[in-house]
Amino acid sequence: MLNQDYGPNAPVAGANALGVLQIFATGIPLNALVFVQIGGQAGLTPQYSGPAPGSVGVQQINVAIPTGLASGATPLVICAVARSQQFCSSSYTVFVH
Repeated sequence: MLNQDYGPNAPVAGANALGVLQIFATGIPLNALVFVQIGGQAGLTPQYSGPAPGSVGVQQINVAIPTGLASGATPLVICAVARSQQFCSSSYTVFVH
């Protein structure tokens, strides 16, 4: 995961509210409808969800960090809907401030 400034998301470099988080993932079916949940705020629609430029088999998901999250570590889950089935990732930790 990268913050909007292209730096890694880390405890000392958390994402800002309304900043765009860049997530890189594998296993998301082509043409799937993708949603993100950050800190319990579900149904966040990515600004971009598709192939990561220059990386074969890697998908990129750009999503804005919602306002109202407490600073620190918070869970992030990616869900994809394909052929009427929903698949969700394990929870990942993202850092916000």
